[in-house]
Order: sequence, then structure tokens, then C-alpha cells
Amino acid sequence: MILTTKDLAIFMQCSQKTAQRRAKEIRDHYGIKHITVYHLAEYLGISPTHLASYWANEASKPNAKKLVFPQLKTKKDKLGQQE
Repeated sequence: MILTTKDLAIFMQCSQKTAQRRAKEIRDHYGIKHITVYHLAEYLGISPTHLASYWANEASKPNAKKLVFPQLKTKKDKLGQQE
């Protein structure tokens, strides 16, 4: 399943603009054109099954329970710098 930035905004509980930036980071990190559930799950550090089940069961409901994601690394963290 190919994810759009709208899907990413739902999964990551962020704005559309932030989702676009995250999508660019993921595409650049993996060297891909289209982001799948597997790429997003690996990027977030959770299992693809967990992410797929959330999408199938919770995201389709009007009052979807929010999924808590691990803290995403910033550029400073990737470079081994401390804030």
C-alpha cells in the first residue's frame, strides 16, 4: 500500500506540511519514490503489522484512538549532537 502525505499526517498526528517534510526524509533515507506501510513502520521503529492493524481498525473510525509513536530523531540526533 502506497501512502500519501495525508495518510502520513494521520499516522504521525501532525500537519500536512510536517507530513510532507517527513515524507521527504523517508524517501531520501530509503532512496525510494513511494512510501509504503513497511517503510513508515521501519522509519518509526514499530512493526508493520502494528501499523497496518491501526490503519485497518482505528483510522477508519470517526473517533479514532490516537497511536503513540516513539520520538522521532532530529537532525542533531542523527549527527550525534546534543541539544
